[in-house]
Amino acid sequence: MTSDIVLTSALRTNLLTLQNTQSLIDRTQNRLATGKAVNSALDGPQNFFTAQSLNNRASDLGRLLDGIGQSVRAIEEANNGVSALTDLIEQANSLADQAKTELNNVTNSAIATSDSSELEALDAGEELQGNITGVATGDAFSIQVGEDTADTFTLTATTTLNGLVAEINDKAAADDRNYSASVTNGQLQIVSTNGERLILAETNNDFLSDIGLLDDAAINTQTFTVGSSLSISLTTSGSEINAQTTLDDLTEFVGFTATADELSVQVDGGTTVDLFTGDNTASTSINDLVDAINQAAVSGGNLEGLSASFDDDTDSIIITGDTSVLNDFSLFTAGGATVDIGQGQSVSGTELQFVPGSGAGDATLTNLAEDFNEIRSQIDQLVSDANFRGTNLLNGDNLETVLNEDGSSSLTTDGVTFTSSGLGIATADFSSSTSIQESIDQIAAAQDSVRQFGSTISNDLAIIQTRQEFTSQTINTLEAGADDLTLADQNEEGANLLSLQTRQQLGVTALSLAAQSQQSVLRLF
Repeated sequence: MTSDIVLTSALRTNLLTLQNTQSLIDRTQNRLATGKAVNSALDGPQNFFTAQSLNNRASDLGRLLDGIGQSVRAIEEANNGVSALTDLIEQANSLADQAKTELNNVTNSAIATSDSSELEALDAGEELQGNITGVATGDAFSIQVGEDTADTFTLTATTTLNGLVAEINDKAAADDRNYSASVTNGQLQIVSTNGERLILAETNNDFLSDIGLLDDAAINTQTFTVGSSLSISLTTSGSEINAQTTLDDLTEFVGFTATADELSVQVDGGTTVDLFTGDNTASTSINDLVDAINQAAVSGGNLEGLSASFDDDTDSIIITGDTSVLNDFSLFTAGGATVDIGQGQSVSGTELQFVPGSGAGDATLTNLAEDFNEIRSQIDQLVSDANFRGTNLLNGDNLETVLNEDGSSSLTTDGVTFTSSGLGIATADFSSSTSIQESIDQIAAAQDSVRQFGSTISNDLAIIQTRQEFTSQTINTLEAGADDLTLADQNEEGANLLSLQTRQQLGVTALSLAAQSQQSVLRLF
């Protein structure tokens, strides 16, 4: 049978004191090691759970920051695409402007030239009335270019050719009109100066017809257009070429002799108009051919939209199509005729088609259109490549950026479709001023759309970056608040440890002194 060891009250008290001191030392050392005064719910449940809640929210916001950062990158990629698209669109606009300049430079001007032997024989300073058959005081006509207002000019008894030219040019200068007049080889010539159609109309009597500016007195209005021009360069081994030269004297029409041969013209695949047959070429003059075309080109006629003229300077018959009226026209022969019409190509029962805008600059315009369309293709490819982790704001995707931990705060960046078709940029056809202007207008609209979207995503990016910074600051605040509740004061805990160690040493000494009374019993033996 064993018996318990009996400690004196002093020993027991000192021993308990040492145990408490050691416990405090252990706690202080743990705080110094972890840096926290509250390491578990046992250390302070209120502070522990409050700090845990703050840290949990900070952790959620930290994960949210990753998503916000990815949204920033997605918008930055879209912005990169917008910058590249702007460059491509500006390049396309440059090509369209170049095509417009090229077309104006290479196509025939809209020119009306009178054809009157009486006018040619007249001194430009003499009065028209009394010297030109049919011309009288009060004769009036109008000049109109494109959609501009028509200006009317009325003759007086003393109007001269030079005076009429000066009146026309003064009116054009005063009202900023796009036409001009001059005296060329004794004839009155009126020109459209901006590449648009020129419309001349009789408003009182037949002055334009009397001086041969309109080809037939029965035609009250005639339109001269630019673009889609077939220039038949005439050559002859005989005398000088003029409007009265017969076609059988021209090298181009030498093969046109058979009675059944026909020279015909057709607009937009419509009714074929026979200009003349081979058996009457001996009596058919250049002027007859021009008249035949223009008489069939009246409003509502089978050749509406065409006009023809003879250019004395180049010895050429010019056949021109109005791009606002027709799409194409064809000149062809029938009956087996083989006729060189001055284009370096013989026509034998087949037709040659001339598309609006075609002319000397066709190759350049075609190349410019091809370059334009290549840029259009590059726009599509760029948009396809402007995606970030599967989100492409330039190809119809939307981007939602969550801005707080429960998703109640967010920002949606709406995407756009900026492919060439989405921007409204159609395949270019630089064959006419109308089609070129359409491309220029489409480019301008696309440029506005891209700039507007660039402004929109820049605004969204600024908002997201502001919220990104705010979220980072909120995380710091939450973590600091949690630390305030749980962190230990290292200086204080260090001082506590030193004090406890001193207390422990004193406790050991006190325990030793308390044990001395029992040690004195040993001296009795």
